[in-house]
Amino acid sequence: MSHVLPDFKRAIGNAEIDIETADWRVMLVMLNSTVPTEKVGIVNLTDYTTADEFDGSGYTRKTLTGISFDPDSDDQLLSADNIQWITLGAGTRNVAGALFYVNIDGTDANAIPAFYYSLPGAPIGDDVWIKFDPGDTFGPVIKLR
Repeated sequence: MSHVLPDFKRAIGNAEIDIETADWRVMLVMLNSTVPTEKVGIVNLTDYTTADEFDGSGYTRKTLTGISFDPDSDDQLLSADNIQWITLGAGTRNVAGALFYVNIDGTDANAIPAFYYSLPGAPIGDDVWIKFDPGDTFGPVIKLR
C-alpha cells in the first residue's frame, strides 16, 4: 500500500516546501519497517518506530533529479528522473518499499518524509528501478492531492 504522509500534505499546503526546488531523496525499507503503516505523527524520519532501512550490498540512498510538478493539474502528479539500484545484494530482509523524503540538512532528525511507495517482490541480486512515467503501468504515479 502506498501513501502520502499527512504532515507532508500540510507542509505543501502551507507552502513550507517548494516541491520542485526541494532536495528530494529516496531510501529503501525492509519487511520489518513500520513505514508502510505509520502515518499520523510522522514529521521527521526519526519519528518512525522502526525504519528498517535496507542493508544489502550495493545500496545507498538516492537523490531525485529532474523534479517537475504541476499544482494546477487535476491529479497534481510529481515526476522525476527514474531511479536505479544496480545489482542489489541480499539484505537482512527483503525490500518492502521506498520512502521518499525531503532532505533538510543531511540528518534524519530533520528530514521530512513525503510518501511511501510499496515495492512488493523487489528483486534482490538484480537491478531495482523506480520509474516516474505515469503512462508506465509498472511505475509509481504519485498524486499529491
